[in-house]
Amino acid sequence: MFLFVSSLFYWCFDSSIWYKILIHFVAKINFRRFLVIREITYHKEGDYYIPDLYLTENEYEKNYHIGKYCHLRLEYLKKYKKADYTIMFMEGSLRKHIVDTDKQAKARYDILMKQMLEKKTIDDKLKDTDPLKWVGIMNNYKHCAEEIIYSELIYCYLVKGRVKTITHPKIIC
Repeated sequence: MFLFVSSLFYWCFDSSIWYKILIHFVAKINFRRFLVIREITYHKEGDYYIPDLYLTENEYEKNYHIGKYCHLRLEYLKKYKKADYTIMFMEGSLRKHIVDTDKQAKARYDILMKQMLEKKTIDDKLKDTDPLKWVGIMNNYKHCAEEIIYSELIYCYLVKGRVKTITHPKIIC
């Protein structure tokens, strides 16, 4: 049986038709995009040559103040998604990813709070008559909005360009 399979395999790749098909598909692949050739310079310290390795400074939104959601996303990537963190760090796209995530989280927070306040309105009189109850309701809305942001933007991962969230208990606000 093994001899038959191996001879069939040999015949398939020995024939010129299969060889041409294989060459056609290999020629379609652009191998240059996989090759990154950089010249490495060295400096001498004592008897050793040390490579001059450095990371380019990322200018993306240099004056942007990194917020709470940004730090949470960064810690999540460092702790649980080391490969993604390392790839983004080496490509120089980490700051862009972190800043964009922070902006999206802040915008999503504003939208969610606005939607929650429209759905369940709170009287302004409640703020004057029972401030503790008002603070409790507003904190509940805030925590609900943050939990949604955590599950959708902060503690999620990408699978083939689509965002997948981690399973979490259902949030009812």
